[in-house]
Amino acid sequence: MIASIFSKSKPINFLIVFIITVIAVLAALYSDSESEITALNLFKVLPVFIGCYFSILLLDFIVSKNSLSQKSNYEVLLFSVFVTAIPQLFLHPHLVFSNLIILLALRRMISIHKQKETLKKLFDSGFLIGLASLFYFTVYLILPFNLYWLFYSMQKLRLKK
Repeated sequence: MIASIFSKSKPINFLIVFIITVIAVLAALYSDSESEITALNLFKVLPVFIGCYFSILLLDFIVSKNSLSQKSNYEVLLFSVFVTAIPQLFLHPHLVFSNLIILLALRRMISIHKQKETLKKLFDSGFLIGLASLFYFTVYLILPFNLYWLFYSMQKLRLKK
């Protein structure tokens, strides 16, 4: 049943993912013993929810723009299921915003394969990784991938000349 729904890219898939994400937010608020589900707590979690849902939409954009998978929405479903698996994520907004910035950096790194403005894209991705590390310091572990792309693209540029 899941395969029949998510095998093609349809708008209903995003509605299902939206509902899954709302359930994850409510589960996070309910599981937190210090807080109750009130309008104030929902208002505090709203920017985190919007950031998480924007991450889902950005992931779909990255996958569809770079033709990373067939025309399906399995990656969006998996991302929302992984977010649901760790509902405490919504109680730590710095993780969600760091993830959003890392997705933007990943978008720039994946677009390097087009071999246009390679150094600019590498700088942008490195800058975004540095910005994401301001929210969550462990993000610096992703920086070696950026260095790998730098050396790989420099080698490709030398081979073209």
